[in-house]
Amino acid sequence: MKKYLLATTAVMVSVMSAQAQYRPAGGEKNLELMMAPLGGSPLSMGGIKLRKWDSATSAKRLAVFLGYSNESTITQDENSQIQQSELKDTESGISVSLQLGIEKHKAGTERLSPYMGGYVDLSFGTSNKKEETQGPANKVGYTQTKGADLGVGVNAVAGFDYYFAKSIYLGTELGFGLAAK
Repeated sequence: MKKYLLATTAVMVSVMSAQAQYRPAGGEKNLELMMAPLGGSPLSMGGIKLRKWDSATSAKRLAVFLGYSNESTITQDENSQIQQSELKDTESGISVSLQLGIEKHKAGTERLSPYMGGYVDLSFGTSNKKEETQGPANKVGYTQTKGADLGVGVNAVAGFDYYFAKSIYLGTELGFGLAAK
């Protein structure tokens, strides 16, 4: 009976050790939700990133960001005694960014995966600004300015991922880059 218990324990330990591979070995795909907790909007999502692992030390990355902003500011309050209408300025915009790159992971620990890499950033944005004005006979008019821009950038990054369990990790990344619009 003791031999059977010892053999069963040895098999379970070896199976559990074989499944203790936290870091990707190659062939896996990860989907990340990127957040910036130390930024101006700590609970905003910074995009979605897909990583495809070619090997245990090399991954390709594709990140996508879609953004929309809409802000309205009252520039003049309504006053019926002097026939003054409420006026406001409205600014809105849409931004789309696509980032293609690579990561080279270094030897860390079983759970810690430090890396360096880079990516190319392609972006497109639109803007719309509308400013209301009060004309003769208390009529409200406006001027509208629309714009669009294309951008390209190159970025170098360094970071690390800490694996809590297989495919569950928390990571951080620092980057430096150049961009032109």
